[in-house]
Amino acid sequence: MSSSPKPAASGPARVFSIPAGVDFLPGLADALLGGELIAGFPARSDDLAEAVIYLPTRRAARALTMLLSERTGGATMLLPTIVPLGEVDMLGLDIAGFRSGVSGGGTIARLPPAIGAVERRLILSQLVQQWSRSIDRSLIGLEPGIPFIVPSSPADAVALAGDLEALMDQFTTEDAPWSEIAEAVEADYSAYFKLTLEFVRIATESWPHILAERGASDPALRQKQLIEAETARLIETRPTRPIIAAGSTGSIPATARLLSAIAHLPNGAVILPGLDTSLEDTSWNLIGAAGDDETDAVHGHPQTALHRLLAGFIRLARREVRNIGTATPALQARTRLMSEALRPAESTDLWA
Repeated sequence: MSSSPKPAASGPARVFSIPAGVDFLPGLADALLGGELIAGFPARSDDLAEAVIYLPTRRAARALTMLLSERTGGATMLLPTIVPLGEVDMLGLDIAGFRSGVSGGGTIARLPPAIGAVERRLILSQLVQQWSRSIDRSLIGLEPGIPFIVPSSPADAVALAGDLEALMDQFTTEDAPWSEIAEAVEADYSAYFKLTLEFVRIATESWPHILAERGASDPALRQKQLIEAETARLIETRPTRPIIAAGSTGSIPATARLLSAIAHLPNGAVILPGLDTSLEDTSWNLIGAAGDDETDAVHGHPQTALHRLLAGFIRLARREVRNIGTATPALQARTRLMSEALRPAESTDLWA
């Protein structure tokens, strides 16, 4: 994997939130056109073409394009460059770099193309079948009551290859080393887990060699490296044109580092979805103390990713985030009720 760029630390961070109960994309379009995000921008409708906007998906990008067109009366105009982070590609980042005043190549790595989804599944299925043929249950020594499943048909191998893909993608996006798997096993299942490690070796050893032979990249790793390269480019060049990231919670570390870099740009802005600003600081800090223990109930709190993004990457206090738009009184009341219902168990005495 490529080395991860450090979060940007220079310049004041500019972070906003569109509250729960306010339609996110219409609220974003109104704030963008109304000049709420960046002082003096846009001074006129033609200024929109200078901006680069990062959104989570292509669907959101299409919807924002339609909203901006509607709000400007459908007049012929140049719209911002919109980059979908969830489906980012080399061309989109090169265009974003050009529109940001950076040379088209910039620091974007020239990575090999991603291997096709069907080809990836079929190759992993073949590797899974090879693994299953190498297993002799009589030599394992597992207790009779312990379930043990190996693919008995090509269809089973394809299904298990899908599970392996999901595991590979999760480890890649979460910056987790494969060595951590060995620490997650109970002694009673050591023989069973030894087989699991042999299975995982498909991803750690066989898969990289196959990709190298084909001159291809793993899709999840390539996506991560593209985002990291874009982050490095923004930190290095610090473009002065409007750079806006909206709708992402930064739950993936590579994306969180990109959001941090954008928040600290001279004319950068990050717009978060539904940050809870009504929860008092005691409970908010408990959410932040969840750490990496997924057995902790607080770890699954819907605000955990936003807390980690603000405190761990952008280095900004929640009180410094400004809300954009206002929900109706009824929706505000519902949001407060949900906030109270989901507060950490340690602070439920405050319900009184």
